[in-house]
Amino acid sequence: MVGPIRNEKSPEFGRFSRNRPKSVNFGLQMTSSGGPYQIHTQARGPHWIAWITRGSETKPDRSVVLVAASQKEAEEHAKRWVEQTTD
Repeated sequence: MVGPIRNEKSPEFGRFSRNRPKSVNFGLQMTSSGGPYQIHTQARGPHWIAWITRGSETKPDRSVVLVAASQKEAEEHAKRWVEQTTD
C-alpha cells in the first residue's frame, strides 16, 4: 500500500500545522485557602483552554476546563475561578 492508511494522517502533516496544540504551565505554584494549585493552558484550534490542578494531581480540579479567545484571557478566567471556588 502506498501512503498512509485511510483516515490516518501521516506524521509530516502534524509538524507543519499552525494550530498544533501548545501547552504552557505557569512556572509558579500559587496558594489559595483551598491549598496550592497550578494553572495550565493549551492552545486548541482558534481558542485557548485553561485548567487548574491541585497538589500533585494531573487532572483538572473538579473536571473543569475553561475556554477563552487568548492565553492571557484563559489564565485570567482560571485565576477568577480559583478565587470564586475557594471562598
